[in-house]
Amino acid sequence: MTKSVCGAFLCALIAALISPSVRADDQTLVIAMNHEPEKLDATMALNGVITLPVMENVTEKLVDLDKDGKPAPGLGTWEIAPDGLTITFHLRRGIKFHSGDPFTARDVVFSHDRMAKNPLYQSVNRNLDHVEAVDDATVKFIFRKPDATFFVRRALIIVSKTYHDRAGEGAFVRHPVGTGPYKFVAYQPGQSIDLDAFDGYRGGAPAVKHVRFQFVNDDMTRLAKLRSGEADIILNAPYTDVDALRSAGFKIATLETTPTTSINLIKANANVPWHDIRVRQAIAYAIDADAIVKGLLRGIPKHYAGFAPGQVGYDPDLKNYPYDPARSKKLLAQAGYPNGFAMPLAYWIGEDYGMRETAEAAALYLKAVGIDSEVRGLQVPQMVAIMRRNAKSPETATQVAVGPTPFANYYDPTVALSFVFASSSPFSTYRNPDFDQLVAQALQTFDETKRGDLVRRATRLLHNDYVLIPIWNNVAVYAMKKNVAFSVPPHTLIRIEVKDVTVR
Repeated sequence: MTKSVCGAFLCALIAALISPSVRADDQTLVIAMNHEPEKLDATMALNGVITLPVMENVTEKLVDLDKDGKPAPGLGTWEIAPDGLTITFHLRRGIKFHSGDPFTARDVVFSHDRMAKNPLYQSVNRNLDHVEAVDDATVKFIFRKPDATFFVRRALIIVSKTYHDRAGEGAFVRHPVGTGPYKFVAYQPGQSIDLDAFDGYRGGAPAVKHVRFQFVNDDMTRLAKLRSGEADIILNAPYTDVDALRSAGFKIATLETTPTTSINLIKANANVPWHDIRVRQAIAYAIDADAIVKGLLRGIPKHYAGFAPGQVGYDPDLKNYPYDPARSKKLLAQAGYPNGFAMPLAYWIGEDYGMRETAEAAALYLKAVGIDSEVRGLQVPQMVAIMRRNAKSPETATQVAVGPTPFANYYDPTVALSFVFASSSPFSTYRNPDFDQLVAQALQTFDETKRGDLVRRATRLLHNDYVLIPIWNNVAVYAMKKNVAFSVPPHTLIRIEVKDVTVR
């Protein structure tokens, strides 16, 4: 490439980055959400729950989801070797990135090599040995051990090697390029991201031509934007306002999805009271989770003891911890804390509606049995950093948190167990060799009946260890104008594929 052409490309790119974003008008679909992507470069994001709802409109994966939420061909079709150690993908031909560059096997290998630097990708793909290009349209994934969860995880995000080599790392991460139905236009940190329909999309140009994702952390502000007409759709509408929104004529759609709002206890530190299982039991019995769901959250969320009905490994015999404050006090006294103790209690800010309310209610219940809780909210990046630090040294961890645990309704129970509790996870503080062995077996078991039994046994270990106290299971609420239609996909993380939105 000549110097003049390269200079023109970079100048145009810089101009796009610094120019004002497109005007939100009647031609722009406005979606107000409480999450801002952790990074524009989704390949390096550690929190897909907050990054992918926006960025999956820009990038795609080799494996897609069908209308029932099951794995389906995306950018490629596949064949699995009889021993499960090789998966061969045949790539779709004629696909182009938003930059105009053709999609080839080189991009798949580049994407894998890039994501291999991401600790989250490393942790969920530890059975994957390497990826190799056979020819421009064929790629092989070679595994050390069979991985039954490879397709449901859909972890590999496809980006362009040619674009990266031409634009450079800085421009690549500031101006993402994918093969998805929408192309990136502009980003105003803390405010919004603008996307335009990609005319060259393999499924045809989407009906909605312009979309603006607005980042509105405050629940009441998102509601006000919907009611005033400033937003067409809002995500995570507060449970307390669902009936009023319906009465006012707005459409409501719901999705049972991860996370499970729970109290997470780290037992590895021998210097904190909850190292003693009796104290962990006392904390579980002190909180009336059903009252929180029915009273504070209008009965919309669910309350499962483990995984949800319909999931592999669902255990109908597993029961929620009972609300029994008298038993809680007795256990505290037996553990040597007849007068209780003081305990920090953090909650996640900017995740799902109800975190603060749940933490405050839990603190009141704990106070009634003598446990004084210092409640404070922490932003998502702060909490993730603390989790990673605690995972490295759980024996010194002191944090107790009301948090969004990837558990019930996660896209795969085995992945949930591995991601949150397996010793090898960069986010886990739980250390139990028996649990690790069960999860490792489940990850390699393709037979769902056998896999379900392993999941149930592993879940029982957690339940009997009282390290996770489920309070309620998330039901995501989408609220939208009467003229907007959006079919919420089942069995997925909260997401909104704008190509599936129609506006009258």
